[in-house]
Amino acid sequence: MIKLKDLLLLEDISNNSNIKNYAKSKGYTHETYRGDIDANNIFSYTKRERREYGIFTTPIKEIAAAYSRNKEPRKFYVKANKILNLMKDSMENMKWVQKWGESFDEWVDRQSGEKTDAWSVLSGGQMFDYEGDWSSERWMDIQMTAENNGYDAVILPDYDNSFGIFPSFVIFDEHNIKLAESDIPIEHRFNKLLDDIRY
Repeated sequence: MIKLKDLLLLEDISNNSNIKNYAKSKGYTHETYRGDIDANNIFSYTKRERREYGIFTTPIKEIAAAYSRNKEPRKFYVKANKILNLMKDSMENMKWVQKWGESFDEWVDRQSGEKTDAWSVLSGGQMFDYEGDWSSERWMDIQMTAENNGYDAVILPDYDNSFGIFPSFVIFDEHNIKLAESDIPIEHRFNKLLDDIRY
């Protein structure tokens, strides 16, 4: 059953094509992009269907386009009430990362071979392939730890040769990410019970 306030929003959307307000009313308040090469055939990002721990996105459209091989990236609205933003250079973040990093035996600068620490690796955008074998063990572990600590998403410093350090906005629950553009009637969209990104 659609509530009166939702009906008013639907009327506003049909008049103004403003889906952003409707998404916001359903709790999907963050905007981000994802570059999927086979985007037309991807309708959900369940753990079974994705190769990453979380759902990798970025708020920077140009970077998402690079991951889609310069096709138009897809825009999403995200529901995330509790976000761990590790792009912020703060004492609180540094302590969180250092504590997490204690679970690993060593931290070494891969270029110089000198001893380093988890915060330096992460803030330098080098965590994704720290191991050097594309296993992304620590990259996935920091995401898992953030989720286990009660966060809905984490923003991590990542690195691209063309763009330098950029924010990876990683969402954990596939129900919390919805397409900005969809052919589904608006009254059926932003349904937290469905993992289909179109609804």
